[in-house]
Amino acid sequence: METLAGVKEFLLELRIVLARENTLAITPRSKNQEFLAERGWTSSDVLRLVRNLSVADYADGPLPDDGGADLSWWIFGPRYDDTVLYV
Repeated sequence: METLAGVKEFLLELRIVLARENTLAITPRSKNQEFLAERGWTSSDVLRLVRNLSVADYADGPLPDDGGADLSWWIFGPRYDDTVLYV
């Protein structure tokens, strides 16, 4: 688990990257595509959700990549209606 300050720093860095890139890669899993289609969400909606992540949404991380890549994973669980999303 990361400290509160570490999560805040990560979210700030994420927002800076998203402001610069204005795009986000969504893993094309069937469950992801079904969720988006059922709600009529576009990539812009997902981008807005990620931009609005907060410290309260933090769940875990940074975690090492289980495939051995030199990167870390952060896990957030924002709520949408009655569903906790895995981001």
